[in-house]
Amino acid sequence: TTPPAISLTGSQTINLTVGDSFSDPGATASDAVDGTLTSSMTTSGSVDSSSTGTYTLTYSVSDAAGNSASITRTVIVSAASSSTNSNSSDTTPPTISLTGSQTINLTVGDSFSDPGATASDAVDGTLTSSMTTSGSVDSSSTGTYTLTYSVSDAAGNSASITRTVIVSAASSSTNSNSSDTTPPTISLTGAQTINLTVGDSFSDPGANASDAVDGTLTSSITTSGSVNASSAGTYTVTYTISDAAGNSASLTRTVIVTACTINIIRSSGPETQTVAAGSAITNVNYTASGSCSNPTFSASGLPPGISSSVTDSDSNGAADTLIVAGTPTSTATGTYNYTVIAANGTVTSTLTGAITIQ
Repeated sequence: TTPPAISLTGSQTINLTVGDSFSDPGATASDAVDGTLTSSMTTSGSVDSSSTGTYTLTYSVSDAAGNSASITRTVIVSAASSSTNSNSSDTTPPTISLTGSQTINLTVGDSFSDPGATASDAVDGTLTSSMTTSGSVDSSSTGTYTLTYSVSDAAGNSASITRTVIVSAASSSTNSNSSDTTPPTISLTGAQTINLTVGDSFSDPGANASDAVDGTLTSSITTSGSVNASSAGTYTVTYTISDAAGNSASLTRTVIVTACTINIIRSSGPETQTVAAGSAITNVNYTASGSCSNPTFSASGLPPGISSSVTDSDSNGAADTLIVAGTPTSTATGTYNYTVIAANGTVTSTLTGAITIQ
């Protein structure tokens, strides 16, 4: 009576921008009795990456005994952002946490009340009331049902999470475990969604498992999925456990790795200026901010006699203020277009200015 196991290849949630190409990474399936079933899997749903929206792909498979399983992938296609408002620097998606287990096992005829989920955002705060739920459960009919919870913040960042509800026929088994139809309980150690910046270290905090009949099962948990903290992306780690009666449960953790950001602004002084040879320019101050650690700050293309200097204005060990100042030499005439650069090795930000010497 144990259904096959399906595992997604790649992330459960994929974020695209309108116009991006999409190739479904698919999934794999196996069964304790029938072995590998990947070639027997069917996929429903489609993705139109030329149109904004949230798309669901469902992968389904059945074993020779008629036990079925399915899993879903969410593909979110967002419009390219051209916003200049206060949310333009917010690239971190909301966090969604399920209330209760991610996998719920029922017997035909059981009642089902969706325990729901909660959502919050680092900028917008609590977003639970803005969450949408898709999918339904018919507890009078055997099958595997998927409920998808989705939410977006004011900056357009979106997130989703799924719950699987398995409705099974009443067991007629007469073995010693036939009366045990309750699956184990899995609880994550730490948050269900973890946000990292590229370059951060990641150590999986793991999970705990227990069963009403078999007791503590934490040491028997299997973990699938991996996290590459050196590359931006959304990663899924899945924890799975089965008890002696064959009842199974699983839970996933989402790890979102985001590229750090560097922003440069001209905090004082003119973007362009004209001075006479031998006369001092008006000082121009530039400030760098963002989530990248210890960026370097420099300027290139300055006329002879003009230089740049950097300071650590907030005393955190990293230069964050650059000043362009000085007096051009008597032979320095013409227009000099210069560039201010802030970089940390993987991310670079630039801003330009011009000095004309007559």
